[in-house]
Amino acid sequence: MEVAIDDDDDEDTDADESEEEDKDEDDNEEDAEEEEDDDDEEEEKQEEDKGEEEDKEEDSDAEEEEEEGDAKEGDGDKGAAVDGSERGEDKGAAADGSEREEDEDEEDEDDYGITKEQMMELPGRHYWVFSVNLRDGRFEVLDSSRTLDNIELMNTASTIVGAVRQLWRKHYPKFSIEHFQIIDIDVPKQLGNNECGLFALLNATEWNGSQLPNYDPKEVLNIRKKLAYDWVTSVHNTAPWRKLLRYDKE
Repeated sequence: MEVAIDDDDDEDTDADESEEEDKDEDDNEEDAEEEEDDDDEEEEKQEEDKGEEEDKEEDSDAEEEEEEGDAKEGDGDKGAAVDGSERGEDKGAAADGSEREEDEDEEDEDDYGITKEQMMELPGRHYWVFSVNLRDGRFEVLDSSRTLDNIELMNTASTIVGAVRQLWRKHYPKFSIEHFQIIDIDVPKQLGNNECGLFALLNATEWNGSQLPNYDPKEVLNIRKKLAYDWVTSVHNTAPWRKLLRYDKE
Protein backbone atom coordinates (compact mmCIF):
# COMPACT_ATOMS: atom_id res chain seq x y z
CA MET A 1 0.00 0.00 0.00
CA GLU A 2 1.30 3.24 -0.88
CA VAL A 3 0.38 6.35 1.11
CA ALA A 4 0.68 9.67 -0.42
CA ILE A 5 1.69 12.43 1.95
CA ASP A 6 0.78 15.99 1.10
CA ASP A 7 3.38 18.31 2.71
CA ASP A 8 1.34 21.42 1.85
CA ASP A 9 -1.60 20.18 3.93
CA ASP A 10 0.64 19.66 6.93
CA GLU A 11 2.05 23.11 6.62
CA ASP A 12 -1.46 24.54 6.30
CA THR A 13 -2.53 22.60 9.35
CA ASP A 14 0.44 23.86 11.32
CA ALA A 15 -0.33 27.40 10.23
CA ASP A 16 -3.95 27.02 11.23
CA GLU A 17 -2.96 25.62 14.58
CA SER A 18 -0.52 28.51 15.07
CA GLU A 19 -3.21 31.04 14.19
CA GLU A 20 -5.62 29.37 16.60
CA GLU A 21 -3.00 29.46 19.31
CA ASP A 22 -2.35 33.15 18.63
CA LYS A 23 -6.08 33.79 18.68
CA ASP A 24 -6.42 31.92 21.97
CA GLU A 25 -3.57 33.94 23.42
CA ASP A 26 -5.20 37.16 22.23
CA ASP A 27 -8.50 36.03 23.68
CA ASN A 28 -6.81 35.16 26.96
CA GLU A 29 -5.10 38.55 27.03
CA GLU A 30 -8.39 40.29 26.30
CA ASP A 31 -10.09 38.22 29.00
CA ALA A 32 -7.31 39.11 31.42
CA GLU A 33 -7.61 42.79 30.52
CA GLU A 34 -11.38 42.62 30.92
CA GLU A 35 -10.98 40.91 34.27
CA GLU A 36 -8.50 43.59 35.34
CA ASP A 37 -10.91 46.28 34.14
CA ASP A 38 -13.73 44.55 35.99
CA ASP A 39 -11.57 44.36 39.10
CA ASP A 40 -10.69 48.04 38.77
CA GLU A 41 -14.34 48.94 38.28
CA GLU A 42 -15.33 46.87 41.30
CA GLU A 43 -12.63 48.54 43.39
CA GLU A 44 -13.74 51.97 42.21
CA LYS A 45 -17.36 51.06 42.88
CA GLN A 46 -16.45 49.78 46.35
CA GLU A 47 -14.54 52.99 47.04
CA GLU A 48 -17.46 55.05 45.77
CA ASP A 49 -19.91 53.01 47.86
CA LYS A 50 -17.63 53.41 50.86
CA GLY A 51 -17.43 57.16 50.25
CA GLU A 52 -21.19 57.38 49.88
CA GLU A 53 -21.67 55.44 53.11
CA GLU A 54 -19.26 57.78 54.90
CA ASP A 55 -21.08 60.79 53.45
CA LYS A 56 -24.40 59.29 54.55
CA GLU A 57 -23.03 58.72 58.05
CA GLU A 58 -21.74 62.30 58.19
CA ASP A 59 -25.06 63.61 56.87
CA SER A 60 -26.90 61.44 59.40
CA ASP A 61 -24.74 62.78 62.24
CA ALA A 62 -25.26 66.33 61.02
CA GLU A 63 -29.01 65.77 60.78
CA GLU A 64 -29.08 64.37 64.31
CA GLU A 65 -27.17 67.40 65.59
CA GLU A 66 -29.52 69.70 63.72
CA GLU A 67 -32.54 67.85 65.09
CA GLU A 68 -31.17 68.17 68.61
CA GLY A 69 -30.52 71.87 68.06
CA ASP A 70 -33.96 72.32 66.52
CA ALA A 71 -35.50 70.46 69.46
CA LYS A 72 -33.78 72.81 71.90
CA GLU A 73 -34.73 75.85 69.88
CA GLY A 74 -38.21 74.42 69.55
CA ASP A 75 -38.54 74.22 73.30
CA GLY A 76 -37.37 77.81 73.61
CA ASP A 77 -39.60 78.93 70.75
CA LYS A 78 -42.49 77.05 72.32
CA GLY A 79 -42.03 78.93 75.57
CA ALA A 80 -41.67 82.18 73.66
CA ALA A 81 -44.73 81.31 71.62
CA VAL A 82 -46.74 80.62 74.76
CA ASP A 83 -45.51 83.84 76.30
CA GLY A 84 -46.15 85.63 73.05
CA SER A 85 -49.64 84.18 72.84
CA GLU A 86 -50.31 85.35 76.36
CA ARG A 87 -49.05 88.77 75.45
CA GLY A 88 -51.12 88.54 72.32
CA GLU A 89 -54.19 87.77 74.40
CA ASP A 90 -53.39 90.71 76.66
CA LYS A 91 -52.85 92.86 73.59
CA GLY A 92 -56.11 91.66 72.12
CA ALA A 93 -57.90 92.38 75.37
CA ALA A 94 -56.29 95.82 75.47
CA ALA A 95 -57.27 96.45 71.87
CA ASP A 96 -60.80 95.30 72.64
CA GLY A 97 -60.89 97.61 75.64
CA SER A 98 -59.53 100.52 73.61
CA GLU A 99 -62.18 99.91 70.96
CA ARG A 100 -64.83 100.00 73.63
CA GLU A 101 -63.41 103.25 74.96
CA GLU A 102 -63.38 104.70 71.46
CA ASP A 103 -67.01 103.69 71.06
CA GLU A 104 -67.84 105.37 74.34
CA ASP A 105 -65.92 108.46 73.26
CA GLU A 106 -67.90 108.58 70.04
CA GLU A 107 -71.12 108.38 72.01
CA ASP A 108 -69.99 111.19 74.32
CA GLU A 109 -68.32 113.88 72.20
CA ASP A 110 -67.24 115.80 75.30
CA ASP A 111 -65.19 112.80 76.54
CA TYR A 112 -66.05 112.60 80.25
CA GLY A 113 -67.63 116.04 80.02
CA ILE A 114 -64.26 117.72 80.43
CA THR A 115 -65.17 120.69 78.25
CA LYS A 116 -68.17 121.34 80.47
CA GLU A 117 -66.03 121.75 83.59
CA GLN A 118 -65.12 125.22 84.79
CA MET A 119 -61.51 124.38 85.68
CA MET A 120 -58.83 121.69 85.42
CA GLU A 121 -55.94 121.61 87.88
CA LEU A 122 -52.60 119.87 87.26
CA PRO A 123 -49.67 119.27 89.65
CA GLY A 124 -46.09 120.42 88.99
CA ARG A 125 -42.64 119.35 90.27
CA HIS A 126 -42.76 121.81 93.16
CA TYR A 127 -46.20 121.56 94.70
CA TRP A 128 -48.19 124.34 93.14
CA VAL A 129 -51.42 124.49 91.15
CA PHE A 130 -51.82 125.00 87.41
CA SER A 131 -55.44 125.61 86.45
CA VAL A 132 -57.10 125.74 83.02
CA ASN A 133 -59.99 128.14 83.52
CA LEU A 134 -62.34 127.33 80.65
CA ARG A 135 -65.01 129.70 81.92
CA ASP A 136 -62.82 132.82 81.87
CA GLY A 137 -60.47 131.64 79.09
CA ARG A 138 -57.10 131.67 80.84
CA PHE A 139 -54.32 129.59 82.40
CA GLU A 140 -53.88 130.23 86.13
CA VAL A 141 -50.84 129.71 88.35
CA LEU A 142 -51.33 129.34 92.12
CA ASP A 143 -47.96 129.12 93.89
CA SER A 144 -47.52 129.56 97.66
CA SER A 145 -43.88 130.72 97.44
CA ARG A 146 -43.29 132.30 94.00
CA THR A 147 -44.90 134.49 91.36
CA LEU A 148 -44.57 134.51 87.58
CA ASP A 149 -41.68 136.95 87.97
CA ASN A 150 -39.69 133.84 88.87
CA ILE A 151 -38.07 132.66 85.62
CA GLU A 152 -38.16 128.98 86.58
CA LEU A 153 -41.87 129.13 87.41
CA MET A 154 -42.67 131.02 84.21
CA ASN A 155 -40.69 128.54 82.08
CA THR A 156 -42.38 125.57 83.72
CA ALA A 157 -45.84 127.10 83.32
CA SER A 158 -45.12 127.89 79.65
CA THR A 159 -44.01 124.29 79.05
CA ILE A 160 -47.24 123.00 80.58
CA VAL A 161 -49.26 125.43 78.47
CA GLY A 162 -47.60 124.15 75.29
CA ALA A 163 -48.32 120.52 76.19
CA VAL A 164 -51.94 121.27 77.15
CA ARG A 165 -52.54 123.14 73.89
CA GLN A 166 -51.06 120.32 71.82
CA LEU A 167 -53.22 117.67 73.49
CA TRP A 168 -56.25 119.92 73.32
CA ARG A 169 -55.89 120.44 69.56
CA LYS A 170 -55.75 116.67 69.12
CA HIS A 171 -58.71 115.69 71.29
CA TYR A 172 -60.93 118.80 71.29
CA PRO A 173 -60.42 120.52 67.93
CA LYS A 174 -63.86 122.15 68.06
CA PHE A 175 -63.02 124.11 71.23
CA SER A 176 -59.91 126.29 70.94
CA ILE A 177 -57.76 127.43 73.87
CA GLU A 178 -54.99 129.01 71.76
CA HIS A 179 -55.91 132.51 72.96
CA PHE A 180 -55.65 131.65 76.68
CA GLN A 181 -53.01 133.67 78.59
CA ILE A 182 -51.08 132.80 81.77
CA ILE A 183 -51.96 134.83 84.84
CA ASP A 184 -50.76 134.74 88.44
CA ILE A 185 -53.29 134.24 91.26
CA ASP A 186 -52.38 136.04 94.48
CA VAL A 187 -52.76 133.19 96.97
CA PRO A 188 -51.51 133.16 100.60
CA LYS A 189 -47.74 132.56 100.86
CA GLN A 190 -46.19 129.91 103.05
CA LEU A 191 -43.97 130.88 105.98
CA GLY A 192 -41.89 127.69 106.19
CA ASN A 193 -39.97 125.53 103.71
CA ASN A 194 -42.02 122.33 104.01
CA GLU A 195 -45.57 123.58 103.55
CA CYS A 196 -46.00 123.82 99.77
CA GLY A 197 -47.90 120.52 99.61
CA LEU A 198 -50.45 121.64 102.18
CA PHE A 199 -50.88 125.04 100.52
CA ALA A 200 -51.29 123.45 97.09
CA LEU A 201 -53.98 121.16 98.51
CA LEU A 202 -55.84 124.10 100.06
CA ASN A 203 -55.54 126.19 96.88
CA ALA A 204 -56.79 123.34 94.70
CA THR A 205 -59.68 122.68 97.08
CA GLU A 206 -60.84 126.27 97.65
CA TRP A 207 -60.06 128.05 94.38
CA ASN A 208 -63.18 128.46 92.21
CA GLY A 209 -61.81 130.84 89.60
CA SER A 210 -62.87 134.05 91.30
CA GLN A 211 -62.81 133.83 95.11
CA LEU A 212 -59.36 133.63 96.70
CA PRO A 213 -58.63 130.76 99.10
CA ASN A 214 -59.36 131.93 102.63
CA TYR A 215 -56.89 130.56 105.19
CA ASP A 216 -54.22 131.98 107.46
CA PRO A 217 -50.66 130.68 106.93
CA LYS A 218 -50.10 130.99 110.69
CA GLU A 219 -52.79 128.38 111.30
CA VAL A 220 -50.90 125.63 109.44
CA LEU A 221 -50.65 123.34 112.48
CA ASN A 222 -54.36 123.54 113.24
CA ILE A 223 -55.19 123.07 109.56
CA ARG A 224 -53.09 119.89 109.48
CA LYS A 225 -54.89 118.52 112.56
CA LYS A 226 -58.30 119.28 111.11
CA LEU A 227 -57.47 117.65 107.77
CA ALA A 228 -56.10 114.54 109.50
CA TYR A 229 -59.26 114.21 111.60
CA ASP A 230 -61.55 114.72 108.60
CA TRP A 231 -59.71 112.12 106.52
CA VAL A 232 -59.58 109.47 109.23
CA THR A 233 -63.21 109.81 110.26
CA SER A 234 -64.52 110.08 106.71
CA VAL A 235 -67.23 107.62 105.68
CA HIS A 236 -65.01 106.74 102.73
CA ASN A 237 -62.27 105.45 105.04
CA THR A 238 -62.94 101.70 105.21
CA ALA A 239 -59.92 100.91 107.40
CA PRO A 240 -60.66 99.74 111.01
CA TRP A 241 -59.30 103.04 112.31
CA ARG A 242 -61.30 102.98 115.56
CA LYS A 243 -59.69 99.69 116.57
CA LEU A 244 -56.23 100.76 115.43
CA LEU A 245 -56.42 104.11 117.22
CA ARG A 246 -58.43 102.75 120.17
CA TYR A 247 -60.98 105.44 119.49
CA ASP A 248 -64.21 104.81 121.41
CA LYS A 249 -66.11 108.06 120.82
CA GLU A 250 -69.00 108.11 118.38
